[in-house]
Amino acid sequence: MRRCTILLLMMLCAAGCSIGAKKQPDRFPVTVIQPSPGETQEEELKRIVREADPIIENILTAINTTDHAAYIRDFNQAMQSAYHDKKQFKKINKWRLSRIGTYTAKNVWKIEKQHQYYIIYYWAKFTKAQQPVTVRLVLERPNENEPLKVAMLSYNAPELTE
Repeated sequence: MRRCTILLLMMLCAAGCSIGAKKQPDRFPVTVIQPSPGETQEEELKRIVREADPIIENILTAINTTDHAAYIRDFNQAMQSAYHDKKQFKKINKWRLSRIGTYTAKNVWKIEKQHQYYIIYYWAKFTKAQQPVTVRLVLERPNENEPLKVAMLSYNAPELTE
């Protein structure tokens, strides 16, 4: 009998706790933008690569010139906030240039679409890198009529991990 009472009390406590529990709202609402009418997924991705080309070209060229304003020009608000410090950018860029050198060329390796994000992988040639540097550019379109914005950017090369 005592076990039943304890078990019943535990079940009532658990039920009482769940009554007051509220569902957490989504922290990051997802707006998935559909391809243009009549456009296949392949056509959409090719269009995104064309639209992203001046963005990545600007970023990689800004590395060569250590131009902070140009580097963050196409970043979304979160990325601009993360890269707001010009002195820190110059310090990191000096280190990056000492490791992989200056940018000379790029090729698209692959592209993916995940929810509202377009992820484009480039193989970029830098003067001091033994092999192409993998550049991962994550783009999002805040609204249908707005240009793509950089949501994430990363570089992968052995020279950058030593």
